[in-house]
Amino acid sequence: MAEDVLGKSVQQLKKERTTAKSSFTRQANFISRGASSMLQVELKEEFAKLSDCFRKMLDANDDYRIGLDCSNKPVVEDLESFHNLCGATSHHPN
Repeated sequence: MAEDVLGKSVQQLKKERTTAKSSFTRQANFISRGASSMLQVELKEEFAKLSDCFRKMLDANDDYRIGLDCSNKPVVEDLESFHNLCGATSHHPN
């Protein structure tokens, strides 16, 4: 489950992803509306903020994807359970 891997529910991860996407979009819109009146120093600062928002959005998206993947797979507690789940047999020399 997502809680076991990331410490958050899939719903929480989805909310964080949505928040990150909104922050990125707001920052991009802010820059596009005000770029013509900004000084070069201000533009650099705003683009640095945009880059930070972008990284956070990518991280949130990755976490959400991992959470979804985890919620669709059963938890495997040991190697024997894994082999049974996959239909594999142990290849121990006798």
